[in-house]
Amino acid sequence: MFKKILFQLLLLCSLLPLQSMGQAKSRYNFFSYNVNEGLLQSNVLDMAFDQNNFCWLSFTNGIQKFDGNKFTDIPTQPGLPDDKGCQFFRQQNGSLLVFHSGGISKYNINKDQFELVYRKSAGVHSKLLILGESKKQLYLFDSSANIIVLDESNYRQIRIASSGLPSYGPQPDNFPSVSNVINGKVHIYINGYLYHWDLVTGKLLNQSEKLPPISPYFIGHYSEDEPLFFSLGKVASLVKYDYITKKLIPLFKEDIQYTRSFRGVVRKWSNKTIMSYYNRLYEMDAGMNTVMAAITDFRNNPFPGNSSVNKIVTDNFDNVFLVTINDGIKKLRKNNYPIRYFGTSSKENNYVISVYADKSRNNILAGTYGGGLMIFDTLQHLKKHIEYLPGGGDEKFSVNSITQNAAGDYIFLVPSRQEAYLLSKDLGTIKPIPVKTPDGRPATVYGYFGSLVNENLTLAILQSEKEIYLVDKHNNQITQHNISRTFTHSSLFFQRSLVVHSNDQLTFLDTNYFKPTKSIAFPNTGGVRCYLTDGKNIYLGSNKGIFMISAEGKILKQFNKTTGLPDECIYAMQFDAGNNIWCSTNKGIFKISANGSFLQLTKQDGLQENEFNTNAIYKTGDGEVFFGGVNGLNSFLPAAIPDFMVDVTIYLNQVKVNNIPLKRDIATWNLEKIILPYDENALSLEFIASGPLNIDQYTHQYKMEGVDKEWIKNDGMQPARYVLPPGSYTFNMYAASYFDKEAVALKQLIIIIKPPFYKTGWFITLVSLLIILLVIYIVNSYNKIHYRKKMGILITQRKVQEEKERIAMELHDSIGAYANAVLYNTELLETEKVEQEKKRLMKDLRFVSKDIITALRETIWALKADNYSAQECLMRIRNFVHPFSRYYPAITFKIQGDAPPEKHLPYGTALNIVRIVQESVNNAIKHSNPTLISLTSATVGDQWRLIISDDGTGFNVNDLSDGNGLKNMNKRAAELGFYISITSAENSGTVITIKV
Repeated sequence: MFKKILFQLLLLCSLLPLQSMGQAKSRYNFFSYNVNEGLLQSNVLDMAFDQNNFCWLSFTNGIQKFDGNKFTDIPTQPGLPDDKGCQFFRQQNGSLLVFHSGGISKYNINKDQFELVYRKSAGVHSKLLILGESKKQLYLFDSSANIIVLDESNYRQIRIASSGLPSYGPQPDNFPSVSNVINGKVHIYINGYLYHWDLVTGKLLNQSEKLPPISPYFIGHYSEDEPLFFSLGKVASLVKYDYITKKLIPLFKEDIQYTRSFRGVVRKWSNKTIMSYYNRLYEMDAGMNTVMAAITDFRNNPFPGNSSVNKIVTDNFDNVFLVTINDGIKKLRKNNYPIRYFGTSSKENNYVISVYADKSRNNILAGTYGGGLMIFDTLQHLKKHIEYLPGGGDEKFSVNSITQNAAGDYIFLVPSRQEAYLLSKDLGTIKPIPVKTPDGRPATVYGYFGSLVNENLTLAILQSEKEIYLVDKHNNQITQHNISRTFTHSSLFFQRSLVVHSNDQLTFLDTNYFKPTKSIAFPNTGGVRCYLTDGKNIYLGSNKGIFMISAEGKILKQFNKTTGLPDECIYAMQFDAGNNIWCSTNKGIFKISANGSFLQLTKQDGLQENEFNTNAIYKTGDGEVFFGGVNGLNSFLPAAIPDFMVDVTIYLNQVKVNNIPLKRDIATWNLEKIILPYDENALSLEFIASGPLNIDQYTHQYKMEGVDKEWIKNDGMQPARYVLPPGSYTFNMYAASYFDKEAVALKQLIIIIKPPFYKTGWFITLVSLLIILLVIYIVNSYNKIHYRKKMGILITQRKVQEEKERIAMELHDSIGAYANAVLYNTELLETEKVEQEKKRLMKDLRFVSKDIITALRETIWALKADNYSAQECLMRIRNFVHPFSRYYPAITFKIQGDAPPEKHLPYGTALNIVRIVQESVNNAIKHSNPTLISLTSATVGDQWRLIISDDGTGFNVNDLSDGNGLKNMNKRAAELGFYISITSAENSGTVITIKV
């Protein structure tokens, strides 16, 4: 009895609508960055964005740059002498200035370097304060209350003048606060007073009275002449100040006591005004009096959370960044997808496994696993949460499928129960409905997985694993039918058949008795979870992507990771009005456009989480699609989901060569071409997409032309690594909302790896030329050797011939004279009658024979020697001539003079001189009929002269014939290079002169 009363009380309480309609909410997607993400520390002093939309952060202990993917520490370097407690200023021309203890540094974005453009005066003990920029001039304020004016282009000091305002010390509490510039005017807060200053004229326009405590962290403009700030008290309030009446005019405050120290900032954002107030963020009206909406995340959690905001900054895409006190930085994205969230603050109750939307009654039903049934209104407010069933005790229940009867009541199935349940349309009562079977047997209990297979005005088909349930919407009768012997997730009503996949079989069942009419083997799916049809073809959502098949089971197309699908585990699918397919997965929700492109939505876009649940989907008549996931329910109108990818820019962030960052005279993102030697070919390349979304919401892909045949998806923003052989390459980079196999590169980097010298064209040409020359040399050498061999043979033959001729000539010259004497004596012997004379002639012939033998021996001996002295030559001549006196008694032979003792002659020269003398003597004996033959030897200077003369008949030199004797003499002289002359005339004798 007590349990029954308790249940009725709980049910009564659950029927009371939850009143949470209060303040209007403006929902955005937020992202937080702290030390866990790489932030140097959680307390950020200042923030600014450069022209590349890179975020610069200042801390008490350094500077960091955030490219949207990782934080990079910026050390002190040439041009940046200090990195502690710096202040940033973004000029109107886009240049980023860094104010530090040494002066002002400018960041050169084209070179990724700093330049010290203004050095602080030695007497200034605190860093300079930037007042603002107006009419192409920068206005600075130093600790001595001087206003310094710089040219904004070259940072040259135009003037410096005392302002007359109070000076300030180096302590942070004394540091002035400055408003933004409007029409050249600023408000400066120093030591409890506000000063209205005209930067252009350099004049003080107004001064406040001593103010009560205010927050020095924000000074703004309410109007050109009215400052805006927060006055501190028990509760901080936003006020403006009237310089004329000297009064504070309250604008806004909340009557809530906060224990934390106050921070507040007001900033214009697009066409809105936003205000941070303690740890809340609001959209304000134009007068700053009323909160138009509280800014929350998609789960209605207030923002920024547990920390107050020091500063509000917008990036180049107008996204808002909040600098918190001790909670790092937070980003509020301007472009939000119109995605709605339905859920509670209790995550354990948000595990949605079934969805049903009844907009006509303003009811969105979310069936959970172990958390009961939640009913929301269309404004995302929780109307009712039913956690317990009647008769179910204190055990919470699950709901795996929901439909609606003709009366408007809701019917749902509960796993592990045999009956269904009906919730009245007014959400007031719940009662069980029995489930029948065709053969009258008890219905089996429902499994975990369920789905709404199909419904019309009279009939609904629900499924829970192996069974389907026909729901008669008019009489609330439910009949259970078994459709499979093995586990299955769901089924499809297609062309008057029910299609189900189990055990690697695609089975078609009739809709009267649910008996198989056709089965088709369909393996390698990893299990089919969900189904979809366009009336002609069937789409199977599986653990291996989506299979598009014909009615006959033929695969027409498959979507998987290789075709660009972000995830292959498909939980639920639905068409929109444009025939695009929307799918829920383990990695968010994505759209497959009719043109084949993809759009992926993730938790960062406002989804409950990235993981959704099987068949937790519903589409309303107006096209809104609901998806259930592990932490609630999301819905959107597909036509209202835009593509924010139009402003994507690719930046090459880092290039490492052999694991060392590449240093060039220009910034890495401006590189268009790099040339590297062959031993610096191990490359690591990092690039990012910059746009209105977070970097990890873009699908990055790359392709190295010359290496990669297709685009490579860069999951996790990992560096692209290559080891490149010598050659020319192009590194292509691209990013979009989906992977595009036909992408056209948004940025390219040309990479040339120079080969080693031995692989260069000139070296190969040179080596080829040398090889050709070597081949020519070898062939030529071979030919030369062969030629030399042939020439050697010819020379040997020639030498033999020459030697024969020379020997013939020698024999002619030496032996010839003696043979002539033998002939002469023989002729005399034949005619001689006197016996005594004959004996003499015989005796002479014996001597001549001996002389012939001696001459032969001398010739042989002469051929063996290498050289001779002139005296030896003369001795040989004497030995030759001397015997002729015996043979030719009618001729007188006379030899006079001596040869030079120091003169030596080569063998050939010496022998030929002897032979010329012999030839001369023989010619004189034979042809001239002389009575005197004279030979004179003399030395004239360094010459040895031999003169052979006779008194014979002589001859006409012009009629000289080619006889062997004279021919041999001239030939010998020509070959050996000494001088010979022949002088003769008829009846005047002959003179032959030899000069050696």
